[in-house]
Amino acid sequence: MSKEDLVEVTVKLPRGVVDFLTDMGENLEEYIVYTIVHDIAAGLDADAWCLPKYWVKKHNLGPIFQQHKISVSSYINPAKPGC
Repeated sequence: MSKEDLVEVTVKLPRGVVDFLTDMGENLEEYIVYTIVHDIAAGLDADAWCLPKYWVKKHNLGPIFQQHKISVSSYINPAKPGC
């Protein structure tokens, strides 16, 4: 992903969560990106949002999911149309 494809955000997390992740050896930025991308993919895969293929295409999420090695059946499987 190129720098121009990234948006910087500020997130406030409970200190206990940050301390725990740090103690577990997690890179906080990588962990947060991984968690958000996988949560979106899971929601699309479970049809949590209507028209999942529309959103994946509109926001060019396919390459992002591929980069993170995520398979989203509602995106890949045309037999699963969504809402």
